[in-house]
Amino acid sequence: MKQFSGKIVFPGIAFGKASVLIKSEITVDTSAASDPDKEWDTFTDAVRVADSQLGALYDKTLEDIGEEEALIIDVQRLMLQDEDLLEGVKELIYNEKSRSAYAVERTGKLFYDQFTALEDPYMQARAPDIADISRRLVAILTGADITYTLTEPSVVIAEDLTPSDTLSLDKKLIRAFVTRKGSNNSHTAILARILKIPSLIQTDIPLDKDFNGKDAAVDGHTGHIYLEPDKATEAALRTQEESDKAIEKALEALKGLPTITKSGKKIELAANIGSVDDMEAVLNNDAEGIGLFRSEFLYMGRSDYPGEEEQFIAYKTVAEKMEGKRVIIRTLDIGADKQAAYFSLPLEENPAL
Repeated sequence: MKQFSGKIVFPGIAFGKASVLIKSEITVDTSAASDPDKEWDTFTDAVRVADSQLGALYDKTLEDIGEEEALIIDVQRLMLQDEDLLEGVKELIYNEKSRSAYAVERTGKLFYDQFTALEDPYMQARAPDIADISRRLVAILTGADITYTLTEPSVVIAEDLTPSDTLSLDKKLIRAFVTRKGSNNSHTAILARILKIPSLIQTDIPLDKDFNGKDAAVDGHTGHIYLEPDKATEAALRTQEESDKAIEKALEALKGLPTITKSGKKIELAANIGSVDDMEAVLNNDAEGIGLFRSEFLYMGRSDYPGEEEQFIAYKTVAEKMEGKRVIIRTLDIGADKQAAYFSLPLEENPAL
């Protein structure tokens, strides 16, 4: 048995086969380009292909997980339009005669280093998005295959996982995430919590291909991963797993009871939603109202505005399902990290302001 440890992102017990994801090196041509215009055209074509790929991943995430999680992909699509990124690539192509793939690789690394150097942990956690976009573009430009697939229930082990890595994997086969890097603010960590997948980051496990296919067990309560656990360890983890299930079942018994603190204060425990589809989870988990209906999600992931009747039906359906409980609707929050191309909003240096 081999044992490694890391920081806990989401607790729980998981068993599966070790699946070590090692990023393949992509070789780019660093020689000078003879035709900058051709290189620029090739790059802009790659941006369109990347946007199309991310659009498909957005749709898949929307269907499999939900609107808020799909927004992660929309953020990446927005990055493809970032003027600083585009200008950085353009400058290297025209001023230094870089080939398109090399220009993207260099610009992406520069941006990545800038984000990781920031003091704000949230902004630091956006660096993988930059790396993700850059790697996708370089792969398109060089014809490299950067996709990962799982064939059995797996404990996924990696140096780090980008948002598209995580969202592209078959959720039904993921038993746990274990990474050598990562942060609690990363998209992968956020998704792990949403999907309730036991996860560890900053572990000391080496990325060894020989681990592939070995029995693995993750203890998300102590922060350990075991490869080929011995019988005693497995038995202890199975016992903990049963205890976790018992606790979860006990919590189910609280459904339907009023939300009151020990001191007697009544709390309205409401849920945030992005569409009518979220109502099943709201009702199943006994929410006492809708704290925020983010109606901008009705506008995203489509090519044209939703009609008035479509919006009316969405609001009406949610209100009816809540049966008189409070529903707060945010009419529209579009722009910045929530983009819909058909709005044709002007580009801003900092749209969040």
